[in-house]
Amino acid sequence: MGADKHMTQVRTYCPYHNQDEDIWCGPAVVMMILRHLRIEHTDLKQEEVIDMILREATWDDWVTDPPALEKVLTQGSRRVEFRARMAVSFEEALQNILASLQTDVPPAVLIWGCLHWAVVEGLVLEGDTTSSDGYSVTDVFLHNPVHHVPDDPPDHLDTNDCCGTGPGCGTESLKIYASTFRDFWMRGWNNKWITIGAGDPESISLPSSVRQIPAERMVRLGGREIEAEIAARSARWRELSKETLRAPVSAGDLLLVRRIDAVPHASREFGLVPWYRGGSVVGVSMIELESGRVGAVFTYRRPLSEFGLENDAVLRLFREKTEWKGDGLEVFEHLVWQPCPESFSPDLPFYQVLSRGGVVGFVRLDGYVFESLTTEGCGI
Repeated sequence: MGADKHMTQVRTYCPYHNQDEDIWCGPAVVMMILRHLRIEHTDLKQEEVIDMILREATWDDWVTDPPALEKVLTQGSRRVEFRARMAVSFEEALQNILASLQTDVPPAVLIWGCLHWAVVEGLVLEGDTTSSDGYSVTDVFLHNPVHHVPDDPPDHLDTNDCCGTGPGCGTESLKIYASTFRDFWMRGWNNKWITIGAGDPESISLPSSVRQIPAERMVRLGGREIEAEIAARSARWRELSKETLRAPVSAGDLLLVRRIDAVPHASREFGLVPWYRGGSVVGVSMIELESGRVGAVFTYRRPLSEFGLENDAVLRLFREKTEWKGDGLEVFEHLVWQPCPESFSPDLPFYQVLSRGGVVGFVRLDGYVFESLTTEGCGI
């Protein structure tokens, strides 16, 4: 990074909320954005919001389509005109996102192709948006709603509802490096990058680049070992986990995860490295195995007692949940993951349970059991 460049955060710090049902990302996004715009939670019950979205729906086979989400957000905000924009490049989508953030309106973004809606609550910029030298986007802060499978949904009334505290409750303000966000999260759909927000994108220039992760954020993969200082250098950890970082953190073993949906080869495998403090997991780094870079940092406000399961525990949980009879079960050698209602977040991959006839089920990293994964959907 050049000495003449400066870093700027454009943040909204909007509240994070889970989705109450497995296909209700739209209502969760509406709740997050409108709560930030000071709309009372009593006017944002997700079961009522989904009815509004479905009444406005015009696209076939979508739960929450872009025109419906645009209309519900505009009507609900009472003062902001939201626009659904279909960018022709990722850089143009970042321009649209930044324009909205500069008006203090966190925009909705479509991720995982057309599968899922999330909210960008902030960006980190390098350079000046008004300078002829241009600027680049280095980091994205994402609110990615997850479904509380299979627990009852939280009441969303206060900070004690567990939303955003970690794994099954989702991770608020997930910090993702911009190139990882482009390559892993927001790859576009039908050559369009869809955002719904406010502001005037033409008032700012396109980012000159999406900055690649700099060398000081890289890790060296020596066997299964990871440099312990890397996650501690993350601004996200310093900002929201000051208490955590007052004591040393230590890295656990890297867990290899293989994506089982159709993605380019470079994004097919990634690693998860848990970070421990006092025997508890306080966060996880996502590692791009192709480059060895730290691509994202998950910070858990509620530490976990463990991260990962032994194979015997995986099979025991699967048998208990499914009442599987007989022997012949084994666990696939690697964890697997794909974006789906059963896990919209890559820090919650699955153990794949096999029998002689093939795959018979999945046990999520936190112990929840599923006999299959949902592989299709739009706006869920």
